[in-house]
Amino acid sequence: MAEMFESPKEKVVQVSPEVGNSFCFRRFLIYALGGDNIRPKKIKKSPCLVAEFRPRDPGYYTKDGKFVFVPEMQPELVVPDLTDFKLKPYVSYRVTDIAQSEFTPHDLFLAVYSEKIVRDMKEGKLDDQGNPKEPSPEEKLTSDEAWVNARRSGADIFAARSKREEEEKYDPDYLPYTSYL
Repeated sequence: MAEMFESPKEKVVQVSPEVGNSFCFRRFLIYALGGDNIRPKKIKKSPCLVAEFRPRDPGYYTKDGKFVFVPEMQPELVVPDLTDFKLKPYVSYRVTDIAQSEFTPHDLFLAVYSEKIVRDMKEGKLDDQGNPKEPSPEEKLTSDEAWVNARRSGADIFAARSKREEEEKYDPDYLPYTSYL
């Protein structure tokens, strides 16, 4: 044992008995070296190692191989119009810090729904228990229907579309790009 440390010419690799004095060098893939013979063999076996870099399709393919276009998946560049914009593009360090508390469900209720309740109360559109006599379509929803509508694709972004826009966007024959076919 002392001879191993004294001889500078020999390099000794110590392995545990569980390994059985053998190494599996296929685990250590080093791609940037010139004498790498493992990588070409692996590529011949499974060509999926090479990543395909291309933009994502704005839709999905069905089991039949047909492409279904989903307008919410189409990328859009949103560029604001900054003409007549009076603010500077930076914030001065002299500005005092603004501490804003976390936006809670109570704050959301007050911001969205409290005005309608006050208006209905002044106009006398509430019954004895505080329920509206003429509820809006949103008020008629059950909790399950509201949960499904909130998680629907594009529920927050595309709520203000007209009927014509809806028909145009979800028409299966309408595809803005023919390269996706």
